[in-house]
Amino acid sequence: MQMNRSLLVFTLCALAGIGAFVLYFQSGDASSPYNSDTEAVENEETDSIQRDQRLPAPNPKHTNHAPIRNAGAPNPESKPARPDSPTLRVNISGVVRDDQGGLADISVYLFPSATPRFDQPLATTKSGATGEFSCDNISAAAGRVFVAALGDGWSAATSKDIDVSAGHDVSGVELVIFAEAALNITVRNVENGAVISNATISLRANDHLNALLCSKLITDGNGSARLGHLPPGEHQVAASAKMFCADPDDPRTPPVVFATIRAGEMKQLDIFLKPGYAIFGKIMAKDGGKLIEDAEIKLVLGPSLNHELLATTFSDPDGIFRLDAVPTINDAHLCISAPGFAVQWRPCPTEIRGEEQDIGVIELAAGGVLQGVVLTAAGKPIAGAKVSLRHAREKSGFIVDDIFGADIASAMMVTTTDNDGTFIFNSVPSSDPLVSNETHFEIVARAEGFAPAMERAPTTAGQEAFVKIKLSGGGTLVGTVTDQASRPLAHVWIVAARDHRENSGSGKDGTNTADMLTRIDNQIDFARGKVVGIQLECQTDANGEYTITGLPEGKYAIVAFSPSHSRGILRDVQLKAGGTTRADIQLAVAGSVMGRFYNASGVTEANVVVAAYAFSNDRFTLRSAVTDSNGIYRIDGLPKGDYTVEGRVNPNEVGRRGAINSAQRVNVRASGVTNYDIHEALPNTSRIYGVVTMNGVPFKGEISLGGGGLSGMTLRSGVQCDEHGRYEMKNIPLGSYMVMPGATFRGAAKYLLNVRFRVSRTPEQEVDINFITLTIEGKVLMPFVDKLPADVEVYAAAHEPPDPEGFHSGWEDMSAALSEQATIDLDTGAFIIENLSPGQYFVYARSKDGGFVRVGPVIVDRPISGVTLELDGKTGSLAGMIENFVPRDDTEKAKKSHNSIGILMLEDQEGNRVNLGGTLGSPNDRSIVGVEPDGEYKAKFSRDNLPVGTWTVIFQVNNFAPIEKHNVVIEESKTTTLIFKLEPAGDLQVTVLNSDAALDLQAMSYTITASNGLPYRKRITWVDIMTNMLNPPDPTKQNVFLITDFPPDTYTMTLKLPDMKPVHTTFIIESDETTELDVTFEPK
Repeated sequence: MQMNRSLLVFTLCALAGIGAFVLYFQSGDASSPYNSDTEAVENEETDSIQRDQRLPAPNPKHTNHAPIRNAGAPNPESKPARPDSPTLRVNISGVVRDDQGGLADISVYLFPSATPRFDQPLATTKSGATGEFSCDNISAAAGRVFVAALGDGWSAATSKDIDVSAGHDVSGVELVIFAEAALNITVRNVENGAVISNATISLRANDHLNALLCSKLITDGNGSARLGHLPPGEHQVAASAKMFCADPDDPRTPPVVFATIRAGEMKQLDIFLKPGYAIFGKIMAKDGGKLIEDAEIKLVLGPSLNHELLATTFSDPDGIFRLDAVPTINDAHLCISAPGFAVQWRPCPTEIRGEEQDIGVIELAAGGVLQGVVLTAAGKPIAGAKVSLRHAREKSGFIVDDIFGADIASAMMVTTTDNDGTFIFNSVPSSDPLVSNETHFEIVARAEGFAPAMERAPTTAGQEAFVKIKLSGGGTLVGTVTDQASRPLAHVWIVAARDHRENSGSGKDGTNTADMLTRIDNQIDFARGKVVGIQLECQTDANGEYTITGLPEGKYAIVAFSPSHSRGILRDVQLKAGGTTRADIQLAVAGSVMGRFYNASGVTEANVVVAAYAFSNDRFTLRSAVTDSNGIYRIDGLPKGDYTVEGRVNPNEVGRRGAINSAQRVNVRASGVTNYDIHEALPNTSRIYGVVTMNGVPFKGEISLGGGGLSGMTLRSGVQCDEHGRYEMKNIPLGSYMVMPGATFRGAAKYLLNVRFRVSRTPEQEVDINFITLTIEGKVLMPFVDKLPADVEVYAAAHEPPDPEGFHSGWEDMSAALSEQATIDLDTGAFIIENLSPGQYFVYARSKDGGFVRVGPVIVDRPISGVTLELDGKTGSLAGMIENFVPRDDTEKAKKSHNSIGILMLEDQEGNRVNLGGTLGSPNDRSIVGVEPDGEYKAKFSRDNLPVGTWTVIFQVNNFAPIEKHNVVIEESKTTTLIFKLEPAGDLQVTVLNSDAALDLQAMSYTITASNGLPYRKRITWVDIMTNMLNPPDPTKQNVFLITDFPPDTYTMTLKLPDMKPVHTTFIIESDETTELDVTFEPK
């Protein structure tokens, strides 16, 4: 259900202007507060809002209850207001009934729709013996009105708007009421659970019911309020309070809380708000210093009117305004406008909490006038067209003009055309410092049945500009969304995106909007209909049907987002202008995970954000929930697969790729519910905390952690340090880790600026981290050119000296694969590589025409200078064939696709790995080799721009035994041909039986010898890291690790651990099997 943003404006305006309303309770008979038609009865005895918390008896028809009149019931002492219209008078009649038939003696009120004053109804009456009622002699000047029924022990009921302006009588109005339901609402501070008094309660998505039941309904000293007379069904309830506010980006404090209630039911509802702050200021004309009265100040969740409106107010005669509940979020903005002045946007300050802040004087400059007309292609005016004005600037990410069924035009002003198709913007700025002094604006017009169109126009202060926009007929997209059993699905959000794959796979700005949308799994707020910042507008009805009109001709991708099913995608939907295209979508059943959250003391806790993270192909997916009063959470709509489920997630981090912990892996089945309790303090994990410094100064940025142990791998990305450099990470399994500055999921991590440490069995471990930054400076020479080409790359890769006894731990492989790019002056060849920790490094330079060179290892224990890299243009290539490329999934599709990833590595005669460049694991990682199918079970590969020399070449494909080719000569300007014949592989699962040792994978080293006496070494690549991270042998077992992809053979193995005696053992590997090996270490 989509929330109407205008309700926020209406509610706050209503609270300021309608007047005080209270709940009335009466002892005695249940007579109406009014006699029939216009005469008021005597005032009944009133009581406080919170007096009666009881529900009426189940059958209120046969019970004499005292009237329960919510705040907003008409004031019996006031006379109904009559519009002055001596001519046209109308009668409105209907019936009040329940599911059994008409009901007598129910009070009926008639109110104006536009500006209802509920202490001054237009008419009052009571239903007769069979439920009939009539409001007579109503002036047609009242325009649009509505009828409401409110009776003792019954729910309220309101009609739709009724237009009486034509002077015609209206009959057949039906008001259906039920046994009264009620919500006992408690408003609390989300940070400490304290109750909030004087909080205002409102109903959203039903203006009439909200005004009838909620006007000035406020919480008492216990933070509670009773919202009675509710009809059964789903209600959207909101709360606001001075110095407190909802934060739409925090799932604990949503702007609207959904509550479903049955007839006659009383239900408790807790609403949480965040501490905010109050701001006040003064609005003044920039030229002349005149104070501006009645300037409108809007508080918006984003820098445009297409974002959510949080509050609105107006300046007083002294130009002063005040907003009492501003959220401490980065996206809150103020939009200030006044007739004759240019609209102004400014971000709200976020560093203040729980205080008032004077933001000073806001000066408004004189605005220009932009007017125009919206016409059909034949030149006829289009009334009711929505026209939005935005800055004409480059856009990145989503192509806003390619998304339909959504409203993301980034509009700074919005209006609607009149009957002549004309529109006017009176407060247009004449310049934008982000663009130019003379701004061209984009004016976008949309109308039902027409494709949107856009024109550009400049504006200047004090002058008028005119624009004409013509709309042509658009296409219509209709469809039905069903589940796999062909049952219709309601409340599914639909968005259509232009698909530009026919244009070299990209859109107008180089981005395929459809591809971007289809890669989004679950980052959606279903209550508000928002997905990664896009406000969706199209939702399926009760029959699962949807319609999107006004689509330009072209090819589309249709994406369906459901709270209970997996996301659905329909590609290549072709739409013709003026035509209707059907696009039915079937959604797969998803699974759920539910359980309780236990805090560090072992007690269940309410209002905790719980998130489920999954990794699938190239994207993370996420859904979240909040625990209830019993500490229970439930996350629905999860596609089947493995997830990390974590509690006490930072609400502002929800939606980001932030945490993977294979020790907490949860398997979710389609259409099933997986039970998983979350313990804040997991067994065999540790809470690590401390202070991060960089060169001795507190580090205030983000850090990332990677690594793990025998119980599984862990990734924490984007953990924020506070202003003192303090950080905290919970539930970190035993193991060895590397921490680095920056967030890995944003590609900002500095991998070579790292600190390593071990996590022991202690529940808490203080780890202070000091990043020491060193540099390497030097010069790149290319004797045969005057200036270095733009594709020259210089980078450093870490070097781990090999163990003299031949033992391996995996750190040396990962270190060699990580690199840090240099900054290069192409004119002089000077370069500098920054963000290096002390250690040993190889330094590389490469260029397509210049070749490939490596120097080192260079010992970096201080800033290093004078490194010379000479590119002589000498490079060679490798190419060849991969045979026996049989995927494990031996299907016809798999035979043809060859989707496995190949890793190509070079090592010198000393066993030092050559870093070929690029970012580890990314598409530009040059160790990744693309394989091209060339017949069944065969594929071709090639890699150019390789260094000349004699090398050991290793080719590694997941699920196959690695292949080594020794003494391979790569010659200048020649291609060396190799054939790699893949062989099936097996795995080794090692279980360390010691229960008293702090054991981890990286601290352990080993040697493996094959039956022919030659050493066997499995190089660890990023593919292995991800495999170990996401697929541990069994996350419930301790001290278990896996070494994959052994050729079938008999092996001997020696394992070493610090302070332990070496273990010597023998094992046999068979194809496609996992050999289990138990070992026990003894202390030295």
